[in-house]
Amino acid sequence: MASSRDLKPVELTREELAIAAGTSSDNVARLSSLGLILPADDHGVYPAPNVSRIRLLLAYESMVVSLEVLGDDPRSKLGLAFVDQLMPTPARLLPETYEQLTARIDAPRDLVRTIRTILGTANAAGVEHVRDDDAAIFELATRAKDLGASEEQLIRILRMNADSVRRIVRVHRDFIDEALIAPRIASGASEAEVLLTTAAARREFREVGEELTMLLLRRFMEDAVFQSVVERGERALQRAEALRSRPAPKTAIAFVDVSGYTALAETAGDEAAALAAARFALLVDEVSIAHGGRLIKLLGDGAMVAFPEAAEAVRCSLDLTRRADQTGLPPIHGGIDTGAVVRRDGDYFGSVVNVASRVAGRAALRQVLVTERVVDACHDEHDLCFVHVEYASLRNVARTVALYLASARSV
Repeated sequence: MASSRDLKPVELTREELAIAAGTSSDNVARLSSLGLILPADDHGVYPAPNVSRIRLLLAYESMVVSLEVLGDDPRSKLGLAFVDQLMPTPARLLPETYEQLTARIDAPRDLVRTIRTILGTANAAGVEHVRDDDAAIFELATRAKDLGASEEQLIRILRMNADSVRRIVRVHRDFIDEALIAPRIASGASEAEVLLTTAAARREFREVGEELTMLLLRRFMEDAVFQSVVERGERALQRAEALRSRPAPKTAIAFVDVSGYTALAETAGDEAAALAAARFALLVDEVSIAHGGRLIKLLGDGAMVAFPEAAEAVRCSLDLTRRADQTGLPPIHGGIDTGAVVRRDGDYFGSVVNVASRVAGRAALRQVLVTERVVDACHDEHDLCFVHVEYASLRNVARTVALYLASARSV
């Protein structure tokens, strides 16, 4: 299925431009006569950046701004050339209305309304025209529904993705403001000068951010698929009794997470949360090396660490919970499992990784929970103590897992 984004032409007739920008053909002619949009060529077609120009002009006009202060004339108080550099391929409105889209994709109205709420277009009337990127999102949701996803699952995944992407965009925006905008303002440049002189660089920053985000998304998606394949392959081989009889080398995997990281970001701001995350990363790296481990990767509010010995994984995790309190970090909790793992490109995959991650999710503040395999591997370690807590059913783990609370034995 072709995406609605694929239908966007580089140039538009006056009627197409009017629909794409959400205005009338007469208004396009008016703005053109005022010299506020890029002129049509000899065939009467307009460059695509005019969509952004017109939507911005309509926004200013709705605030009762006199359009005479706008334009590309050097005498205008606010030029518009920056728009063409900053938004050269804008989202456009389609000839299709929301009502027509709903009927075409045969989507339940409740689902459509919820998705529009997530996208911020719920207030648009059914007879209003649809943004091309919104239409593409609806088409993807319909495709996922046809593949077997329920409405509840679709809404949950879209909401989570939207929240995550908004956080990413906010971080990129703050970075650009700090690196590019603030120095210009500090040097005495006017807002109009800043808009014009930074437009090209802001566009390049945005393109770098978009490409970086897509690369990371593809990378982490591929890792997730590989992890799933390895896990399910392990189970299939175990059922077929095809795993090698000789014992494979074992690795202990520990996941340690910062409690309340999201709450910290909401109350103290992203910068404070980022500083806490940086301090957490340095602490995990330092303490894991001291215990013979290796920091494998950071996971937002947590970290994954690998150890050749299960006992050192336990000691490191307990040490981290103590050190976090001493250094003023939010409380840390952790989970540990041990067994054969698959190593690829410096990372680790397999059921041990999944179990350790799920066990960490069961741990309360300052707790380190471990599996029975970890307890068995530490039977000669007299400085460690383990108390059985529960038999847990963990997500994507076929067997019930016995969990133990680890602690340092009192001398």
